[in-house]
Amino acid sequence: MKNNRKYSGLLLLVVLLIAGSIDLNAQPPKKTEPTDPAEIAKLRADVESNPADFKKHQDYIKAVGFETTELEKQYDAWIKQFPQIASVPFAIGDAYCNRESPKAKPYLLKAIAIDPKLDKAYSNLWIDAERWGDFAASRAYLGKAVEPRRYAEWLAKGYKSNKDAEAAGTQ
Repeated sequence: MKNNRKYSGLLLLVVLLIAGSIDLNAQPPKKTEPTDPAEIAKLRADVESNPADFKKHQDYIKAVGFETTELEKQYDAWIKQFPQIASVPFAIGDAYCNRESPKAKPYLLKAIAIDPKLDKAYSNLWIDAERWGDFAASRAYLGKAVEPRRYAEWLAKGYKSNKDAEAAGTQ
């Protein structure tokens, strides 16, 4: 009996040490130091030179941060400036989704309005709908997120339509 208590106590200590060493923050850490305005200007110019480059958007968003209203204002301006480029609303929608912000959905919806085959936006909408308890919408978004991949798989296998795939038993 004493051995069981001894091991239980030791196990509890190990669990507490492990739990204490894990960073349990759901949100990314806030920026502690402002980015140099010249660096932000350079990153803004980089995005404007190639607004379809998602990585450039990520760099800009990381530099500006979420603590000011500058980010949202800039993206609203870019959405007007580049109305046919889905990466623009998707970039800020993705960033908000990763921060579990309700601001994500309108931007993600704008992205799929521009590019209805943007499966990553549907995936983010699925996560967002699940997060806010809209399970019917989440299932619909999940279906849209996997649809392009399934279609590509069917084409790769030589199927002409969904009926061909069903007949082959891949459904």
